[in-house]
Amino acid sequence: MFRALYTAAGGMIAQQYNLDNVANNLANASTAGFRGRRLQFEDLLFQDLVTPGAAATQQTNFSSGLRSGLGTRTATSEVLQTQGDAANTGNPLDLMIQGQGFFQVRQADGQIAYTRSGFFQLDQQRNIVTAAGNPLQPSITIPSNAQTITVGADGTVSITLPGQQQSQQVGIVQLATFPNPGGLQSVGQNLLTPTTASGEPVVGNPGDAGGLGTLQQGTLEQSNIDVVQEFAVVALFLVPSLMGAASSPQPRIRIPKFAEVQGETIRLSDLLPPDAPADLEQMGARIALGDSPDPACQRVLSKDQIELQLREFPSIWERLELPERLIVSSKQRRLSPDEIWTVIESFLAAEGLSATGAAPQRLPSYQATVVVTKQDPGLVVKRMEPDRVRRQIRSLLWTSNEPQVLPSYVTVEEPPRTAGRLWSSHADAGPAANLPLNSEGLPKTEEESFAGLLIGSRSGVPADKARFTPPVASPAIILVTKGKPPKLVVETQTLRMTALVTPLEPGAQGQVIRVRNLDTQRVFKAEVVGKGLLQAELAGE
Repeated sequence: MFRALYTAAGGMIAQQYNLDNVANNLANASTAGFRGRRLQFEDLLFQDLVTPGAAATQQTNFSSGLRSGLGTRTATSEVLQTQGDAANTGNPLDLMIQGQGFFQVRQADGQIAYTRSGFFQLDQQRNIVTAAGNPLQPSITIPSNAQTITVGADGTVSITLPGQQQSQQVGIVQLATFPNPGGLQSVGQNLLTPTTASGEPVVGNPGDAGGLGTLQQGTLEQSNIDVVQEFAVVALFLVPSLMGAASSPQPRIRIPKFAEVQGETIRLSDLLPPDAPADLEQMGARIALGDSPDPACQRVLSKDQIELQLREFPSIWERLELPERLIVSSKQRRLSPDEIWTVIESFLAAEGLSATGAAPQRLPSYQATVVVTKQDPGLVVKRMEPDRVRRQIRSLLWTSNEPQVLPSYVTVEEPPRTAGRLWSSHADAGPAANLPLNSEGLPKTEEESFAGLLIGSRSGVPADKARFTPPVASPAIILVTKGKPPKLVVETQTLRMTALVTPLEPGAQGQVIRVRNLDTQRVFKAEVVGKGLLQAELAGE
C-alpha cells in the first residue's frame, strides 16, 4: 500500500516537471530564436520478487519471474533544434540562420555565448549588439555615415558611403556549431552556453562545408515551439480532471418553503432565492407553474405538482432542491387613507360637491382591510350611504382593476359641530348633519337626494348658512311593527346577506329590538335602520 503511494507520488512529481516545461515553452512561443526543450523520462529501480529462471519446482523454472517497478523520474531536458518559422521585418540588422549554427556574442563577463536570435541593433559606438547590449563576435562596427547596410548569405557585411557607388566590406558574421547542440545550457536572454555534453564549438563562415547554414537579411527566426503539440500535452492532464469536475455532483439550489409572486401567473423565477444563477433566472422566467393566488389568499403547491410542470426541463429540475410543500402568496399592500379619501372626493365632485381643506382628522374605519396587488387597483366609489342616526357616511368601494377583490365598506364620521367645515360646494358652502327622510321614513338614497345629506353643499347656498344644524326633536316613528316580517341585513367583513325575520316587539329608528329567525327559530337582537329594515352583525347572533 505505502509502496504504491510513493510510486504514484514519484510519477506525479515527474509529470509536474513536464507541465512546467510545457508552460515555459508556451510562454516563449513568440520569442524570436527561442529553442524549446523536451523532457525525457526513465523508470526507477525494479524490485525482484521472483527472479526469472528461478526454480518453481524440482522439474520447472519461472520463465519470466516477477518484478515490481518503483516509479519514474525526469532524466534529461534537451534543446530542440528544429527550424523556426521566418518573419519578414525589413530591418537590415535582423538576421536569420537558415540551417544549423548559432550567432556568437560576448557577455559582460567576457564569456562567449550562443544564440539563434538574430535581432541586432547598434550601440553608441555603432557596434552591432544584441537587444541586451552583448556585442556580436567577431565585432563589426558600422560607420556613422553609412547609407546602406548589406549582409550577404555568406555573412559578409557591406556598406555604402556617400558619394561612392561601390560598397565596401566592414566585417563577416561568423557562426558556430556543436557536436551535440541538444546539450547546450540555457542561461536566459536567448543565450546558450556550451557544456561537456554539447562539446566544443566549431566556428566558420555561413555556408561553409562544415554544415553551417546561411544568413537571410531582414528576417527573424521565430521560436520552434509547436503550440498545438504543447497544448495537446496539457490536455492529457487537464481533460481527465475537467471531466471529473464535470461529473461530480453540483450543489442544488434550495427553493424556500414560502414565496411571494407578482402578476397573474406563478413563474419558476418567482420561487428562486436571491442568489440563484442568472441563467436559471432567465430560464425560470419562461416556465409557468400555475395561476397566482387572489389577494390575501395563499396557494399551496406540492413537490409533485412542481416536478410535473418541470418534466419538460430535466436540466433545470436536476439543479433544484424542492420542498415537499410550497406556500405561495401574492405580493400585496393595503389601501391607504389617502387613496380612499381621493376617490371619495372624486365621487363628491361628480355629484357637484367638493371636500375642501384637509381630510377629516379621524381616519376612515374599515369594514374589512382592503388588500390589493396592483399599484393602481382602479379604486372607485360605487355608492354612498348616509346614516342619520350615527352621523356617518358609508361608502362602498370597489377595485375595478382587480375584480377578484370583494367590495368593501368604509365609514367616515361627520365632524363635531365645532370642527369647522368638512364639505363645501364650489360656492364655499358648508354641511349639515340632518338627512331628510323619504315617504317611507327611510333616509333618501343618493339618487333621491344626495344633496339632502349635506344641506348647503350645492352651489348657491350662502356661506353664513354653511354650518351644522342640530337635530330636530320629533316624536319617534315606529318603523318596524310586531308580527310584520321586516327585511334583515346581516354583514360580515366580506359578505352582505338578507333574510326575513319576525319582530317580537315594535321599534323606531336606531332602536334595538328582539327578532326571531324564521328558519332556525332562534331569537337575537337587531337594530332598526329604516322602515321594515333591520341590521345585525353575524358575530352577535
